[in-house]
Amino acid sequence: MTLAPPHFTSDCPDGWMSFEERLDFFFTAQDIKDDEHKSAVLLTAVCERTFDLLRSLAQPKGLKDYTFPQLMEKLRVNFCPSSNEILERFHFHSRTQKEGETVSDFVTDLRRLSAKCNFLDLDNMLRDRLVCGLRDETLQRRLFAEKQLDFAKAFALAQAFEAARRDVNAIRSRAPIEISIDRMQMSNERQGDGNRQTAPFRRDKCSRCSDNGHDKRQCPFKNARCSYCQRIGHIQRTCYKKLGKQSSASKGTGKRHPKAYLLSDDRSASDVYDAGTENVSFLFNASEEAALATPPTIVWLIVNGKKLPMEIDSGASCTIISEQTYFNVLRGQPKLQRVATTLRTWSAKTLPVLGSAMVSVSRGKEVKRLSLLVVRGAGPSLLGRSWFAPLGISVVYKMQDTAEKDFSAKVKNDFAEIFLDGLGKYTGPTVSLNLLPHAVPKFMKSRPVPFALREKVDAEIERLVQDGVFEPITNSKWATPLVCVLKRDGSVRLCADYRATVNPAIATDAFPLPTLDEAFSALAGATCFTKLDLRNAYMQVPVDQASADILTVNTQRGLHRVNRLPFGLKSAPGIFQRLMISLLKDVDGIVVLLDDILIAGSTVAQHWKRVFTVLQRLKDAGLRLKSEKCIFATKEVFFLGHKISAKGIFPVEDKVRAIKNAPAPGTKNELQAFLGLVNFYSRFLPNRAETLHPLYNLLKERVPWKWEKEQSAAFRQIKDSLSSSLCLAHFDPARPLTVTCDASSVGVGAVLAHVNADGTDQPIYFASRRLHQSERNYAQTDKEGLAIIFAVQKFRCFLLGTKFVIYTDHKPLLGLLQQGKPITDSMSPRMTRWSLLLSNYDYQLCYRPGKSIGPADVLSRMPIADTSASIEPLPPEVFLLEVQPNGPFSPKDIARATASDPILSKVRTWLMSAWPAKCPSPNFLLFYEQERTVSATRLHFVWKSRGYADAIKARDASHVTR
Repeated sequence: MTLAPPHFTSDCPDGWMSFEERLDFFFTAQDIKDDEHKSAVLLTAVCERTFDLLRSLAQPKGLKDYTFPQLMEKLRVNFCPSSNEILERFHFHSRTQKEGETVSDFVTDLRRLSAKCNFLDLDNMLRDRLVCGLRDETLQRRLFAEKQLDFAKAFALAQAFEAARRDVNAIRSRAPIEISIDRMQMSNERQGDGNRQTAPFRRDKCSRCSDNGHDKRQCPFKNARCSYCQRIGHIQRTCYKKLGKQSSASKGTGKRHPKAYLLSDDRSASDVYDAGTENVSFLFNASEEAALATPPTIVWLIVNGKKLPMEIDSGASCTIISEQTYFNVLRGQPKLQRVATTLRTWSAKTLPVLGSAMVSVSRGKEVKRLSLLVVRGAGPSLLGRSWFAPLGISVVYKMQDTAEKDFSAKVKNDFAEIFLDGLGKYTGPTVSLNLLPHAVPKFMKSRPVPFALREKVDAEIERLVQDGVFEPITNSKWATPLVCVLKRDGSVRLCADYRATVNPAIATDAFPLPTLDEAFSALAGATCFTKLDLRNAYMQVPVDQASADILTVNTQRGLHRVNRLPFGLKSAPGIFQRLMISLLKDVDGIVVLLDDILIAGSTVAQHWKRVFTVLQRLKDAGLRLKSEKCIFATKEVFFLGHKISAKGIFPVEDKVRAIKNAPAPGTKNELQAFLGLVNFYSRFLPNRAETLHPLYNLLKERVPWKWEKEQSAAFRQIKDSLSSSLCLAHFDPARPLTVTCDASSVGVGAVLAHVNADGTDQPIYFASRRLHQSERNYAQTDKEGLAIIFAVQKFRCFLLGTKFVIYTDHKPLLGLLQQGKPITDSMSPRMTRWSLLLSNYDYQLCYRPGKSIGPADVLSRMPIADTSASIEPLPPEVFLLEVQPNGPFSPKDIARATASDPILSKVRTWLMSAWPAKCPSPNFLLFYEQERTVSATRLHFVWKSRGYADAIKARDASHVTR
């Protein structure tokens, strides 16, 4: 197919860059590769003025004497001169939204203007210019109130606001409809601010007769009796009781009063009185006269002894009643207290608040003292979120997208057979058991069955025969007795006791099961989850004839050959895991652990695509699922003992055991370490300041250490909050990793974390362990090095093969274990081994002050028990073993001499804790010069340098002569 080339005219020089791109695409589409052909297309695609310009630029040569790149460069220099960065940024920062310009068009032009600004952080610059350049002040205030606002979020909120305003205008342009406000929000604006409105609000109508132009106090009907409710003070057309019945009726020809339901934020009731924040909700639902409105949910309460119907409104932060209800039902009691607040609707209109009152409210037997607001007008009474908890009211929303319903229906229609009752049968090759070379068949008689269970056991055996699992036979070399297990529902489960017969005679299939870390690493970025559960997983897999004979069971009804893979067989987990992995190995975003399959996707569409792929594979393989245990398209799921959601992984117990089981601090230093951990993860903790108040009091100067019930309660509460609400991130190989390590006198601790975009760390894994007795004798430098070795070995599966940063608060380690540092003769043997071990990793060792590594510090000071041995080098890492003959001194002699020597004993103390910043005396200068070559145990020195001879000579010349 022949296409026309793009055209360029000099009347629009700004379009040169676009022309270049389109021309390049044209060459690709037409498969034009040689320069001569490209030059011909270029010269015919430009306008006459541009052609003449190019010909003059080519003088004294002709156009044919230039190559295509040379021609393009001449035009590029003419139409795209180098820009001035300062001027371009001035144009960018001067850009504001024009009258009638949409947010999308505004952002598009901002992106165009930013192209030549060379911003280092483009997203933040776009965010700032978008928010500051908007014409709508209400939207600006809304965006300024947002915390952690990025460009994508600001753009989305602005578009939502714009769409909501457009829809409101569309509704208002139709026939007038009556709107009653269901969602009201607080602001710190004075009532006078709300009076500057462009149009009169509905409150201008008289509540007695609904006419305009007068206040209800001057209404001619103020003493009239309503012909509907017989009350004095209004006429029938404004009767609250009549309007309430009409609005809640499901059918009728009368005029309907549709509601405006707003989807609000999740603020608590206390947020209503927060004068520092204004939050505007944009989404609402208004219905017209002919529409069938959803009837309100009404609850009857006793308020100050009066029976009052109230409409439950989860969108309202506070509870309100109208002025009419206050005077007619509550008789103007109790007296109102002034409040400096204004209720704000979705359309930025304000409703004046007459005041607030504390009232007695009962729902059932219990009476509560609660606060409500009284507003001007005659609207319905709204029971807001401030009353939900005291009255025991909860509102549950269940929303399902239409597309999601369609997908669920497609699952049921296209894959109905895999959800059928009964046992599936794997259509792949049968399984073979591998007998050991010298295996001998073993025959065991059947075990007696209790009389009360015999009927149920017979029925279960018959069912298994019908499903093809059991096959009656008359004789066999192998026989395994059955064990009957009574289930909670009263039925029985039949298990074969293969421990004494088949298991010792067969080879184990050692196919690995995924670890938790391997499983969770597949879920990075997931927001939607599906969990599948296979029905009687192993029993869906057939075995070959020889294996079926080996698996024969001896029952009360005789011998039965087992034709399917049974539970209780030691090779069954490996065999089944291998089968499932081979079936689903090329499907991304899934975790398979035996009969459980977790499917995840970063978007709903991606998730459903993977679900259909997995279901199709299972269907083709003849496998069946247990429908009652399958969960589709959920935002969070429990899997492998963890709650998993888009936010991350919330461990039930294991991953924060080191925090949850930490002992109570016994000193101020230990308390400071614990509070460091709490402050580091404060974003995950509610009411942190209030809860920690008793603990912070203990840290004040001149306050003696006194751990009492108040401190114990706060300590337990904050530990429980931290260990239950802390969100551990999904491991993502594409994100940067850090390992923070620290050591104390009793333990080592480490935190594996991802680095967020704002530079903060989000933990993936906590780890700590106590030091063994021999390790407690290490010098402090060795303990800090041990913490690093513990961390890299603990997190080996995360760290090996990737680049990461190790943080330590011990500066001397940077000169000993930094990657690329040569191993010197003066380095201690232990540090040498550790340097060799670390050479397997791609890391950078960095220093952080102790106050900045709170989590690792507190884990090292409050370690959990660990049964693992001390860290020792693996056999390949030991290069030399030397047997030293008995010398002139025993270890006890050396220990006594060291302890009695004032210089050496002081040096040993420094080695076990920390060296002074400066050498206190010339007597210690030799040891300072060899600081990195010296290590120590509790009683002895280890000095890997010939310089030790000088030290010994200086202390005792007789040592050398002996």
